Amino acid sequence: MPVQKAANKLDQLEKEIWSSMRRFSSVKVLLAVHQAIKASEEPNSAVSQVFTLDEGGFQPFIAAGISSFAIRFSNPNRYTDKEFTLNDLTNLYNLVLDYLTADPITTNEEIDKEFHKSNPVFMMLRMVASQFPFQVNTFGFAAQSLLLFSEIPKEIENKKGIQRFGFSREFQKLTGLSVQDFVSCGFILWTGSCSKKTVGLTRDYFEKARSQGIELPDDEGILLMLNSITADPDRFRQTYEQMKQKDSRFRIYDFNPLLTFPLLRPWHYNQWKTMERDRIVAPLPDLIAYRISTGIFYEMFNHYKEEFSRYFGHLFGAYIGRLLEASVKSQNLMSEDTIRQTYPESSGKAPDWIVLDGSTAILIECKATRFSLTALETGAEESVNDSLKQILKGLEQLHEFRQAIITKAPGLEWLHHCTELKPVLITFEPLYLINTVLFRDHINCLLQKKENITGLPWRILSVKELECLQPHLGAGISVSETFSAMEVKTYNQVLNDLLTRTGLTYKDSMLYRLDQEMYKRLKINDLILR
Repeated sequence: MPVQKAANKLDQLEKEIWSSMRRFSSVKVLLAVHQAIKASEEPNSAVSQVFTLDEGGFQPFIAAGISSFAIRFSNPNRYTDKEFTLNDLTNLYNLVLDYLTADPITTNEEIDKEFHKSNPVFMMLRMVASQFPFQVNTFGFAAQSLLLFSEIPKEIENKKGIQRFGFSREFQKLTGLSVQDFVSCGFILWTGSCSKKTVGLTRDYFEKARSQGIELPDDEGILLMLNSITADPDRFRQTYEQMKQKDSRFRIYDFNPLLTFPLLRPWHYNQWKTMERDRIVAPLPDLIAYRISTGIFYEMFNHYKEEFSRYFGHLFGAYIGRLLEASVKSQNLMSEDTIRQTYPESSGKAPDWIVLDGSTAILIECKATRFSLTALETGAEESVNDSLKQILKGLEQLHEFRQAIITKAPGLEWLHHCTELKPVLITFEPLYLINTVLFRDHINCLLQKKENITGLPWRILSVKELECLQPHLGAGISVSETFSAMEVKTYNQVLNDLLTRTGLTYKDSMLYRLDQEMYKRLKINDLILR
């Protein structure tokens, strides 16, 4: 398709979406999305009958797209008695679905030529990366944040070899709140927004929570928290304009500000509004969970850049250590510090952690790395490869240490009996499609080209995947058996097998126990977890 015609197709879809949105106030659209997200969990609801599971259900990435268009296109001050019906939502959903799935390679001859000889996984990456972030795994999000951003910084503060950063001080300077207060407020907002009894909230919701004995910051602290994760239309549009790509051919993959501001004030807002009149809505409530966990990393990184990124690597490594300690027996877990007692830095690279399981050693390297926005939004090979630099570095480190064991290097005698060595790299954010055949082939080619490394049987896991494995490993499931299973099955298949085998749930995890401590501190009783 000629470039002009492709642009016209997107322009036409945008015009149709704009026209549909302008018939309603953004408030009605956002509240309808919020209600539909919750109703889609009920199999007999009207929403579930229209958006059937066979056709994908009411997909979160479409809901996020509708919400973004609602804030940017619709008229918040349009006063009308016209209802926003399920039929209106369905029509709008289909328009936005057409728009968000119109990958330019299918409509733009110029882009088709650019990507003609590239690995098809790069096109798949930008498509997946535009959808998966809105399917939030809420497993232990509050406990993860409190451990990673509150407890561990105190533990490593004076540890030798770790740069001074003062995380608690810098976070409070940036947000006006402690990590504990920030996460506690966010947790209460999440539970309130998820409740089937609520359709949007007011700031007065916190006063009601206090009246039930829940300990929360004062009104000033609540307002600081809300201002960190909430946007009115002007702020939302400004963020969108700042973050959108320079190459408008890929604009369907532009960053959605809902990831930064999961709470919206579509109504006219000023800071002098009373608590009961300050109305907010979370179109996708689970994005609040993302914002007060992974979102803390981005808030700090966007402000402190590489200084924070280097420091966070230490936090992340220590956090993975806590998960592993809850997963395997202490005598089977070795940290880099333990390794260095017999294998000094002068001897070569060493992993962050080793798990011993009989004659198998799991070599674990932690990398708080991620794909860049450009890589995710365009799938350009150069940008993808640039994002893979830290991954390649980690795999090279694991290869060097693995070879040292194979060649019976001095200082590693306690590993010489191992006949199977499994290199595992753990990342903070999921690297979509990274373990697929196409992506593995690409990475293996880069390893061979750069360092002449071949045959490295690597596996990459996200921290969330390790968190979900933890209760099963902690119950005695073999670590080596689990990782061997992932060589022939997908991660989700392996996890489902473990769920069937052990019957364990989130309540059996290390993170749940930490959640319980938070409930006690907040004085929350009988909280029903979803």
